[in-house]
Amino acid sequence: MDDLNRRLNSCISFVPLSFDWVVSRSMFHHADDPAATLAQMHRAWAARGRIFVSDLLPDPARAPAFDAIELLRDPSHRGVLTLEALRALGRERGLVEIAVSSGLTSLPLESVLATSFPPPGMLDHVRSLLARDAAAGTDIFGLRAERRDGAIWVSYPTMIVGWSIA
Repeated sequence: MDDLNRRLNSCISFVPLSFDWVVSRSMFHHADDPAATLAQMHRAWAARGRIFVSDLLPDPARAPAFDAIELLRDPSHRGVLTLEALRALGRERGLVEIAVSSGLTSLPLESVLATSFPPPGMLDHVRSLLARDAAAGTDIFGLRAERRDGAIWVSYPTMIVGWSIA
């Protein structure tokens, strides 16, 4: 992953302080170093611009199980931040928080799995775990797995934090 990051960074060239809006959607849980990611977003940001980060936000009590099933589904998953941890990253950079919100994004499990690239057989295992969770109504993974019209649906808890420059 570090080699991939180096190659991507060598291909991405922009003038610092050149963007009015810098947005990350559902990426921070893939970052090896979320603080460094936010620092790069900050570097690209114009003086009167805004930064917005949207990412996953499971219940802290379920975060370990959430991370575990996400890693099974998508080997590029690194781990989720709590809302407070993400807000703290902004404060550490001296950013002024201008927006905070949370919500749920409900999707059919099969559409989620279609964007996944785990080792062979792993998607069947993830399907099985979430089917059991839906049948039992236990919400072990914090995804609120449920059956709707014969299909399994999951609801991803999400957050958005926005900042401006102090």
